[in-house]
Amino acid sequence: MTMKRTIFQSCVRAAAPLLLAVAMVFSSAHTVSACPTCSDAVAANDPEHEHMVKGYFYSILFMMGVPYTVFMCFAGYMYWEVKKARARNAAEVPGDLSNSKKPLAPAAAAAETPSVDSAQSRELVEV
Repeated sequence: MTMKRTIFQSCVRAAAPLLLAVAMVFSSAHTVSACPTCSDAVAANDPEHEHMVKGYFYSILFMMGVPYTVFMCFAGYMYWEVKKARARNAAEVPGDLSNSKKPLAPAAAAAETPSVDSAQSRELVEV
């Protein structure tokens, strides 16, 4: 019994060797220093590079804060859109009810129920 391959399975089979090669290259790479002088100065607490350390600190804070800020902006926008849609729907409902039969209050609905005439009531009692 042979199974047909889906497009996804074909793409995965074609890309698997490439992905494996890239993973091997990245896993075997050693730690790379951007500049030996900079790394030595930071390690030695050189006062000239104090601003660089503060820059690292603030960049870390920035990278930690941005995802939460983006998520909260997106959630706030969705909340605002839902609120507008609900207000728009609430404004449309009274216009739609004016053309159709308005719902009755429970007391009015009971008063408008058709009464059973005496012949039908006798049939119900005799059964």
